[in-house]
Amino acid sequence: PPDVDYVAMMAALAEACHDMGIQPVQSFTDKVIQLYETTIVRHGLMLVGPTMGGKTCCYRSLQKAMTKLNAAGDAKFEKVRVV
Repeated sequence: PPDVDYVAMMAALAEACHDMGIQPVQSFTDKVIQLYETTIVRHGLMLVGPTMGGKTCCYRSLQKAMTKLNAAGDAKFEKVRVV
């Protein structure tokens, strides 16, 4: 498979993590990228895991990163609204 360039996403994700007061460690950012890739190929998904496992921080940081990229003019990313 071809390599995907996530440079802009990683920068926006680091900024989103800073805004949320969490550290963008490699294992966390890998999980956020996995969640993003899953949303591309699936119509719906469910985040499951143990209490305090980072599920909420994962989807909220992805939401903030994608919204920041959309606001910056990157057409690949849509503004995300969580209800």
